[in-house]
Amino acid sequence: MPQRPKDGSPGWTSTITVSCYANEPAYTLYCEPEGATQEVLPCDVVTLTFSGPDAHGFEIARVADGLVLCRLGDSDVQIEDKRGRSLSW
Repeated sequence: MPQRPKDGSPGWTSTITVSCYANEPAYTLYCEPEGATQEVLPCDVVTLTFSGPDAHGFEIARVADGLVLCRLGDSDVQIEDKRGRSLSW
């Protein structure tokens, strides 16, 4: 759920978590519009945090080999896996 910042600034923050069950095959997370990809392995959890005035605008679509996550506006994105590693968008 998008959250308005507490300090009154015009930015927003939205967080999405994608995961892969232990008995499922790995899949690819496609990060658009930049075209970056992240492999989501079994038992993995990836958290994406969008920050900025357009952080509440994104779309998720399923494709044959994974998910496509497209940010619709200008926002900063941070991606972290369950081990705390920062991943690139």
